[in-house]
Amino acid sequence: MEGHRPTRRSFLAATGTVALAGIGASTVARGSDPLTNGSYEILEGTPSETTVEVTTADADGPTVMVVGGLHGDEVAGYRAAGDISEWDIESGQLVVIPEVNTRAIERGTRTAADGVDLNREFPVGRDPTYELAQAIWSVVVQYDPDVFVDLHESTELYNGDATDGVGQAVFRSYDMVAAAKAGRAVRHVNENYVGNRTNKFEIGYFSGPNVDPNGLIAHKASRDLDALSFLVETLSTGPALETRVEWQKAVVRKLVEDELFGDGGAPEDDGETEQPPEDDETETPSEGDDGDENEDIPSDDEDAPPEETPNEKPTPMIETTPKKAETLDLSRGDTVTFEAAASMDADGRVVAYEWDLDGDGAFELTGDTAELTLDACGDYPVTLRVTDNDGATRETGLTVSTKAE
Repeated sequence: MEGHRPTRRSFLAATGTVALAGIGASTVARGSDPLTNGSYEILEGTPSETTVEVTTADADGPTVMVVGGLHGDEVAGYRAAGDISEWDIESGQLVVIPEVNTRAIERGTRTAADGVDLNREFPVGRDPTYELAQAIWSVVVQYDPDVFVDLHESTELYNGDATDGVGQAVFRSYDMVAAAKAGRAVRHVNENYVGNRTNKFEIGYFSGPNVDPNGLIAHKASRDLDALSFLVETLSTGPALETRVEWQKAVVRKLVEDELFGDGGAPEDDGETEQPPEDDETETPSEGDDGDENEDIPSDDEDAPPEETPNEKPTPMIETTPKKAETLDLSRGDTVTFEAAASMDADGRVVAYEWDLDGDGAFELTGDTAELTLDACGDYPVTLRVTDNDGATRETGLTVSTKAE
């Protein structure tokens, strides 16, 4: 992944693409850093009309986008997004669509009356075809966020298998910066907000390119726009609504603190971050294209070499023992086992696993399993690099920490 650009907001403002449409714009002085607040409607005058809230700090910085309410029965998500839209930020730009799917929210159901699951209508590498998805995605593209956060709820706890429920989890894009952010956010909220260990937040990865569920807006933001992307889920059964709203806001605040409340600069990846999947789906023949049926038709240029399908890079995945070790405060002397067997390659196989266990950039261990004994207090960055049978590589990483004694 290329370094995220801290001046994206300035570029968009200079080109006029972040104009607030002259609707509801105001300037609020906060100390020496004024904020520009504004809002505008999309799909105005239709049943799907909804509001985009934009806050721009005087201090330059990255763009963060937060959305809620893609599913109308996930109340804490759109309530938290509404509160987040009122934050006073110190740098950069905050763009929020609190209630994406207003028709579903009015019904209090997952989908609107047409039964379409909006969060399956954002195919990677292709434009959405569903009208509301088109309108929402056009806003995402307009602001081209450095960080994207989608807020949801689930009726079941996440236990490592998304088919059985995904509550109390932060899912993140395949990127070392995203991994570090998710780890910090989960540790912070578990330690300071979640009293019941049963309800502690977990960390999950986005599903692979050809693995269900597909068509999620957070996946598309990561893979099409190169954003650091997160999907946050709280458990809708048990904890009170106001508690869940506070948890969601606390997670988001920690995820975006560097961009909106720090020095205005996004974390640098220094070339160590993995590239997000470039093509998550097999290309669909365009209209009028019969696909492989034309394979044997000679081209006008008989000497032209046949087109080759580009190799997809492998997807590295790290699992730990103890489980989700990056979310724990470990003790000096503890041993953590890292396993990479869940790594995958959509168009081939993973043939090599390499580990950097001391953060020096050199991969000193090989094999799908590695162990690390934490012999001092502090942070231990761990990087996994996998190679597929065509020689393509991709990296991912996490950080485990020992508490001060």
